[in-house]
Amino acid sequence: MDDQNGKRQWQRKRTMICGTWNIQGIRTKVDDILQEIKKHKLDFIALSETKKKGQGTQTLGEYIHIYSGVNKEEHAKRGISLLIHEKYKKNVSSWEAISDRTIKVNVNLKGCKITIIATYGPNEDARVDEKEKYYETLNELISQTGNDREIIILGDLNARTGKETKHEIIGPYGENTRNDNGSRLIDVCQHNLLRIMNGYFKHKEIHTYTWTQITRNLRSIIDYLVMKQKTKIKVHNVRVYRSAECGSDHHLIKAKLIMPIIKDNKQKNQLQNSKDLTYIDIPNYNIESLMNESTKLLYQQRLDQNLPQEYEQEPTDNLTKVVIDSIHKAAKEALGYKEMKKRTRNYWWTEQLQNLKEQKQRLYHTWLSTKKAEHKEQYSEAVSKFKTAAIEAKNLSWENKCKELDTYLGGRQSRESWRFIDNVRSGRKENIPIGTISPNKWQDYYRSLLREQRSEYSNMPAEDIRITGIKVKDVHLQALLHIS
Repeated sequence: MDDQNGKRQWQRKRTMICGTWNIQGIRTKVDDILQEIKKHKLDFIALSETKKKGQGTQTLGEYIHIYSGVNKEEHAKRGISLLIHEKYKKNVSSWEAISDRTIKVNVNLKGCKITIIATYGPNEDARVDEKEKYYETLNELISQTGNDREIIILGDLNARTGKETKHEIIGPYGENTRNDNGSRLIDVCQHNLLRIMNGYFKHKEIHTYTWTQITRNLRSIIDYLVMKQKTKIKVHNVRVYRSAECGSDHHLIKAKLIMPIIKDNKQKNQLQNSKDLTYIDIPNYNIESLMNESTKLLYQQRLDQNLPQEYEQEPTDNLTKVVIDSIHKAAKEALGYKEMKKRTRNYWWTEQLQNLKEQKQRLYHTWLSTKKAEHKEQYSEAVSKFKTAAIEAKNLSWENKCKELDTYLGGRQSRESWRFIDNVRSGRKENIPIGTISPNKWQDYYRSLLREQRSEYSNMPAEDIRITGIKVKDVHLQALLHIS
């Protein structure tokens, strides 16, 4: 019995829970999604069809959100994201947004080098050239990964691969249909010696089909976990969880992976000391306290005391480390650390929204259990009502915050205005998307300022205004203007 308990504890320590989910838009669903993935204890999850524009990273609750979408000038469509639990942020060595359909993230986990590819494939009725470009890019990305890294592919590939017995790529548990995307995906897997893991685990049909439309009696398996055929990672299970709800007709796919143990200590040390493994551990000092003159003076004194008397005579290789260590020590003694408070809800969340969300989830589970059209209609109405209320609450909150900010600007309270903006940014735990002001708007604005409005000057031509460059950095707008 003790041996069994020890084995279970060992497996729990080396277990990674990953998943994929087509959420059909993330704008008003962040809280629903975070609640579901937290309930299912997911460590990594690929989100398809997010419709989030641009590329970047942000913090959402307990997760790091890496996303890639279309340009901000385009209509919102496609989009792929990968949510990584914050406990693994030190294990992420690099990430790359390949396109608005694919993201690659390299992690070093439990001694294993792993490349996670989150991807969203084109629809079956997409143009042939679009399909060929997508699968060529995916094939090249897998080939470039190399043999020394494990590969985990997660996402909605819109591919129906069918089922086969005693097959090295697809398993015996699946659907009978295979489409063009499915054939293309199988070709990629065959070329790179990969395996589609969904079909190797026997479950009830309701825990197998990843997309359903009950009203039209349609269902298919198009969301996948794909890995190498020869992998050291043990896949314990892959199945659908219908209880997860975010207003999408796709279901959450959840997989349990068990990382291998490295018996060779030399190999383990080499992996831990690898240059690919980058730990980001930056102390969060209370920098704002430097605004106080006494604190600023104390920091300068501590820095003078911590620096060696003749530190410039240190060897070149050691000089940088001496200076950095002295700065950190002085900051710790004089400034201290800044306490980071996490917000469990968005700044615009209200009790009314919480009630609407709970009602929506209850109706969803009722519809799942009864399959009645009237319950489906009630659930759809609840989803629409929740989305409308969420957008209205968000807009109203921003209007109130802008009014508050307007009271600071234009007077002597510039410090308070920027402090207010920082509080808004830290409260949302993400980068606020303040966009670039177009050159035409700048031109009209400065022309109105420079034009003389008196009647005797009304017929004079306006000055020609040219803008040579606009640069936006964070929330500070820096404009270089040339007036001729």
